[in-house]
Amino acid sequence: MFNKKLNRLLAIMLASVMGATSLPATQVSADTPSSEYDISNDAASDDISDSKIPDEQASDNNATEEKQPQQLTVEYTPADDIYVGNKVVPVVKSDRADAAVDNLKYTVVEGKNLIEKDTDFASNGIWTAKDTGTVRIKVTKAEDDKYKSAEAEYTVTIKEYDYSSMNNSLTGTMLQGTKFYVEAPTLSLASDNQAVYVVRKGDEWIEADKYQLMPQQGDNRQTLVIARKDKESGAITDIGSLRLDYKYDTQPPKITLNPKEDDKPAFTKDAVDYYGNVRKVDMNIHDVSLDDGSTQLWVKVDDREEFDVFDVDNAQKLIDAGIEYSEWIVTGADYSSCITFGTKADEEHKYQIIGMYAKDQAEHECNDTSSIEQPFYVDRKAPSGTIGYDADLIDEQNMVSQQASNVYGQLEDISGIKQAFYYVNKSDESGSILNDEQVKALDDSAWKPLELIEDTYEARYKYKINTSDLKDTSYNVYVKAQDNCNGETAFFSTSKLVVDTLPPELTVSQDTMTAADEKGWHKDDISYIVKADDSLSGIKSVEYTVFDGKRKIVSGQTVELDASGEG
Repeated sequence: MFNKKLNRLLAIMLASVMGATSLPATQVSADTPSSEYDISNDAASDDISDSKIPDEQASDNNATEEKQPQQLTVEYTPADDIYVGNKVVPVVKSDRADAAVDNLKYTVVEGKNLIEKDTDFASNGIWTAKDTGTVRIKVTKAEDDKYKSAEAEYTVTIKEYDYSSMNNSLTGTMLQGTKFYVEAPTLSLASDNQAVYVVRKGDEWIEADKYQLMPQQGDNRQTLVIARKDKESGAITDIGSLRLDYKYDTQPPKITLNPKEDDKPAFTKDAVDYYGNVRKVDMNIHDVSLDDGSTQLWVKVDDREEFDVFDVDNAQKLIDAGIEYSEWIVTGADYSSCITFGTKADEEHKYQIIGMYAKDQAEHECNDTSSIEQPFYVDRKAPSGTIGYDADLIDEQNMVSQQASNVYGQLEDISGIKQAFYYVNKSDESGSILNDEQVKALDDSAWKPLELIEDTYEARYKYKINTSDLKDTSYNVYVKAQDNCNGETAFFSTSKLVVDTLPPELTVSQDTMTAADEKGWHKDDISYIVKADDSLSGIKSVEYTVFDGKRKIVSGQTVELDASGEG
């Protein structure tokens, strides 16, 4: 078998040397054994499946060799300076002339936020500059049958095009971010005799004075690719980018008023809310360009015909009406403040928010009548009232009467009277009565409900306390009341009145030191003791009469007898 293969190999080698020359056939008998030099036709037809031609052998040799390295370089267009707005297209090359530059993968190493990547950036590496700074990008090539994998990086500094040489390039200051605009501004750039400025939109160049910006509501930043276009040849030169900052507002302010979550009325009557403590309402104005100095709140206080206006620049304007405002809190386009009604502990007011007004820097105005609320009351004041006796029946100076007097009075409160009680403070057997503090400390069970009669004036209530059955005692009457807002309890009381229907106790006795003789005659001065007593109203005066034949009335002085006789 070995000889047959060797003979076949020699024949192939000889054929390659001789070219197309044919070798003469050697006649060999059938019984002659094959030699290692046998190159007969029979030998040529033998099995050569285990043999390989020279080219195949060379391929095997290469397969065992190590893959070769390669180096990549990256170029890009535009090849000169890169400005904001430029589209960058990389071109990757290998130092191996026969290497295929494909299967590339791109990644951003630095400056991810400075560029906008193409949809197929990972495979084509195309990106657009959107802000100034340094960008570093890495490209990687996968290995192939002949060459190892390789990678390279390139760094680009994105610049902002200097248009300082552009004389009067922008009209006024409309794009400098100093004010808000109602309509989208139109860009207008200067031109000269040779060229006009143009703005690129997609693949088209548009003359700048015809280019209208399409901003979004709020603060805007837009980068435009601008160039010079030769008027004669139409050639585009000086391509660069210009970043514009400006503000845009098409919407009027939106005003909302929302009560605090814990802003609950203490009492509601006839669909009107009453608050016993301060009431808090959140005021919010949504606008991207709110002008703080032109924001106002319109409020009616009590029953005034006019309304008060609160301006954010004058926070003290309505303090007398019990309204205060917190500092403005600004969160993006939202301006918020808390309105507090009823900031004084002894006030009671009726309020009504009838509207708000706001104006923004784009000259939009908002007269918000949707904020109108029904009137509401803030009552932080205890009830007021009067109390007194029937003046016709008593001695106002000494508060003494021969009969008891009924008590009359009235109570008043803006939120109405929730409950009222009275207490008749009568003297005890010793004639003493309780003082104010002792009465206020009495248990509720000692007080009796007070019947109120509603007056024609809605906040006023009349009452009458019948004390006409009291006799021969001293007393005063207390009333206590609470309003519907559960404010502090108010106390009212009369002066002390003495009711005295009994005469004084009077006794007359002779002084034992001036006793008569056994026959009943006195020869010296006679002394008598007159005693008057009244435990209720006391003794106002004492009068006595001495008869000596003639009627003589003497009061409060010594009596002299000027004649003898019986008396």
